[in-house]
Amino acid sequence: MHIRLRWCRRTAICRGCQKPIAAGTPEVFGVLWRRKYRTRYYWHPQCWFEEEMAYLQLHPYEKPVGSAGRPKLNITAERMRQRNLLRYRRGRALQRIRDLGKRLPATLPVIERLHLKIEEIAVEMEKVGGVPKGWRL
Repeated sequence: MHIRLRWCRRTAICRGCQKPIAAGTPEVFGVLWRRKYRTRYYWHPQCWFEEEMAYLQLHPYEKPVGSAGRPKLNITAERMRQRNLLRYRRGRALQRIRDLGKRLPATLPVIERLHLKIEEIAVEMEKVGGVPKGWRL
């Protein structure tokens, strides 16, 4: 629903107190769009404010738990740097496997070595704060 405060253009009935809103006085105007139709709502500013305050009293403020996004790792800056370097090394190895996969028969030994390298990187990553979930095979 879109709600805005504006000057009343014509006499309307308030949704809160059921009394008329005179033309030329402030009104709170709301529009609710459905698939095939729209519904218009009109309130006196005081009636609308009272309705909203009543809603807030029924639903008290609750402090949000945690924060948005992925939880932060509690590690030092040096360990985070080491983790990032390991992530970059793994990414380079995966990219190389993708490139070598296009010339498959001749490059199988190289691809096998790269898979072993990726496993070594995962072991190193375990020491520096845990292996990311997407890395687990």
